[in-house]
Amino acid sequence: MKAIVTRRFGNPPTMAVDERPTPAVHEGFTLVRMHSATINQLSNTIRRGDFGFPTAPLALGNEGVGIVEESDRFARGTRVAVYGRSDLGVSVDGPFQQ
Repeated sequence: MKAIVTRRFGNPPTMAVDERPTPAVHEGFTLVRMHSATINQLSNTIRRGDFGFPTAPLALGNEGVGIVEESDRFARGTRVAVYGRSDLGVSVDGPFQQ
């Protein structure tokens, strides 16, 4: 899947469209095909390198909307809004990817 990945944090950051493997879905998690993701203050702070511990390369974002692809909780095709856990887009890849 395609992802907008921050390769280097700073001002200006280095960002690029990369090809990433589709993540495996573990119990209690849902795979969502993202249609839209927000750009918010947290993402901008991380992108600038002003947030302590993120490691590049990283797909930013912690909010968005999309369609369920695989889940043990939601039916495939269900439209959902994503508001991530505290590590989404910070220490694990966020929704700036398909």
